[in-house]
Amino acid sequence: YMNRGRHEGEVGIQLYNYDSMRNTVEEMVYIPYSKSVQLLRTELEQLLYLDREGYLYFTVDEMVYEVNLNEKLYNTVFSQQQRGIFQVSHGQQAMVWQTGSDPYSSREIILMDLNSRKQNKISAPPGEYLMPLGFMGEDLIYGYAREEDICEDNVGRVIFPMYKIVIMGTDGTVHLQYSQPEVYVTGCTMEDNQIVLQRCVAKEGGEYAETTPDQIMNSSKPTAGKNSVETVTTEQYQKIVQITVKKEIDTRGIQQLTPKEVLFEGSRELILPENENLERYYVYGPEGVQGIFSSPADAVAQAYELSGVVLDDGGEYVWIRGNRATKNQIMAISGAKITEESGSVAVCLDTILKYEGVAADSQQLLNQGGTVYSVLQENLPDAEILDLKGCSLDAVLYYVNRDLPVLASLSDGEAVLVVGFNQFNIVVMDPLSGELEMKGINDSAEWFAENGNCFVTYVR
Repeated sequence: YMNRGRHEGEVGIQLYNYDSMRNTVEEMVYIPYSKSVQLLRTELEQLLYLDREGYLYFTVDEMVYEVNLNEKLYNTVFSQQQRGIFQVSHGQQAMVWQTGSDPYSSREIILMDLNSRKQNKISAPPGEYLMPLGFMGEDLIYGYAREEDICEDNVGRVIFPMYKIVIMGTDGTVHLQYSQPEVYVTGCTMEDNQIVLQRCVAKEGGEYAETTPDQIMNSSKPTAGKNSVETVTTEQYQKIVQITVKKEIDTRGIQQLTPKEVLFEGSRELILPENENLERYYVYGPEGVQGIFSSPADAVAQAYELSGVVLDDGGEYVWIRGNRATKNQIMAISGAKITEESGSVAVCLDTILKYEGVAADSQQLLNQGGTVYSVLQENLPDAEILDLKGCSLDAVLYYVNRDLPVLASLSDGEAVLVVGFNQFNIVVMDPLSGELEMKGINDSAEWFAENGNCFVTYVR
């Protein structure tokens, strides 16, 4: 937010050059932004990097831009319509993205060194796909999966089992390859100086089961003897950015200078096009906007930890922490039992649609290749369908409190509906028994967690 100067009262990105010989500052470019400063600040936390040759890289509204400061021209590096196909290294000196719009069917990923502006294309062999997993320092971690191994679970979520993991530098040098017989990697996290791999094994019938994780240690040591910029938290000023120096500074030689601004004729404003076709979820916490996600599950999970709220692009509330009653039950939903024609998933879907006044043959739609998500999306056009896999039972009870049933998929292919709760129990509609059953809330939370916390619901 510009609180003074020629752009006072505006929101945008303003870049200055400081000339230490003349003790002057000069505006290089100004990029206005039409939304709030909190959203812009959150966007730029993902990528904001300036190289030594005057090229600025940043991401706004799912677009990654390259700005030539010398010529005041911009170029769109690519559009990241789906978050997850684009990642940036911790030092923001490298970024990677997949080609194509589907992250699970990409045959090529592109690794770009932002210092040299060189792009390294990595292609998959015929019949295989690639997935970037993240960075360890400035080294890229990515994996290979065979086309025939990729599948969907009964809720419609894609399982991407990678048989080989590769760690590669920005210059294209392969540092390590990881593979284990009959074991697949489904994802990874970075913990201190090690990579923790989430793994699975194949089961009969083309299904997969989780197995023990594995670790890869980072053998590289941090370079000593350099000044570095780091973010720290202090009691008086909270979060600050400071320079950690390699040796103690002689305070007697410090000068405090007030630079003068170089004035120029004309404008150095650069207008970027607005991206209107976005579907994003905004997490608001104690410090304002604290996350922007394309996945509602990721947004709800973060808001749950922050005791925050989730809003969609239209400003509608998707989830709120707190203000939940001690008990509630959707009395309009009664028991429904499976038949020879309809399994438990179809019965749960039919129950939801009937509750919303819609008649449909869910089993037939599932037999035609539909999923829980697609059946609800097709039959509830005025609702926003939410895939909340990974969220806790306590988090999704928010929707039951709003008289919205929650479909829970189980690892054996069955499904139940959560339709009520109190302080000690939840009420579940189980199509196998055809009854409304009361289960202990703690036991149920553990039960759903063992089945992957696979929840799907909606908001009107």
